[in-house]
Amino acid sequence: MKNLIDLITDVQSLIEQISEHPDYKALIEKGFTPDANLGDAKTAFTSLQWEVHDHE
Repeated sequence: MKNLIDLITDVQSLIEQISEHPDYKALIEKGFTPDANLGDAKTAFTSLQWEVHDHE
């Protein structure tokens, strides 16, 4: 099983891939406005990453 920091890194990479994906960009251009956007998700996982590092 991967450790938490590795999982967080994986998620951050996936969020970046999603944000750059043409299908996602097309949804945004069509007016898709989620309650929580990818920027919010990135911020949440960055905060979690800092918390994990603080407790190591």
